[in-house]
Amino acid sequence: MRCASCNLDNAADSKHCIRCGALLRLKCPNCFRENPSEAMFCGGCATPLSPLAYAFSASTHAYQPTPIESENAMLAARSFRIVGTIVFLFQFLFLAADRVTMPGYQKVFLPLYVINSIDGLFAVVVTRARWFPRYWKPLALVQVGLLDVTGTIMNIFSGTVTPHFYIIITFSIGCATFLPWGLIWQSALNLFCLTSYVVVCLYATVAERFLYYQWITLLAVLILSEFPAAFIDQYRRRLFRQLEELTLALKASRDKSEVLASMSHEMRTP
Repeated sequence: MRCASCNLDNAADSKHCIRCGALLRLKCPNCFRENPSEAMFCGGCATPLSPLAYAFSASTHAYQPTPIESENAMLAARSFRIVGTIVFLFQFLFLAADRVTMPGYQKVFLPLYVINSIDGLFAVVVTRARWFPRYWKPLALVQVGLLDVTGTIMNIFSGTVTPHFYIIITFSIGCATFLPWGLIWQSALNLFCLTSYVVVCLYATVAERFLYYQWITLLAVLILSEFPAAFIDQYRRRLFRQLEELTLALKASRDKSEVLASMSHEMRTP
């Protein structure tokens, strides 16, 4: 461990420099923050600083996300909390709308609205789970799929198509815009929504004059939603790759400066 005051290399378990007595600090290889010599993890980024810390980290946290995966999980958690709150509050608006337009179906729809409310609250709470950064993508697909299933059941009971058309468009555009989950998961969601719309159309009892136009619009929206999901994911990955390359270049430059400073000190010291 190198002393920051006199640049003397000390033993790895030393707490003070044997030459000048200065308190030795551990420099984090990730964020370059200086930590106390007895620290196992960096106080800034939680990077392991000792072999024991590496072993502990490997045994308790087998899953080590990349920086972009951690950032995506953080954005997903924020989206989960916002959208979950909106879904919970909007169930009361749907109940009020059903009371005016379809009072006969209100008792049938009430259990489904309760399921949607629980789904929304769960989306808010689940972001605090330790496994959320690893499994948020399938979890998002399941939760949105559950909302789609309850909407499908409601429209089958009412025999209408148009409300489900608006629901699918909202799900597809919303997820493509706010969830950084990439092309594959967006395609899975679009396929699920398209299947539910087919089911609703098969059980529809109310004639829809503009059904063909809805099909054309729906296909266009589902196809267009693929592009932001793919482009945003590629852009973010390219940006993080450039940041990693810049970080490595800065680290190499800093290491070179430290080596030159050490050589200069050794040349001046008799």
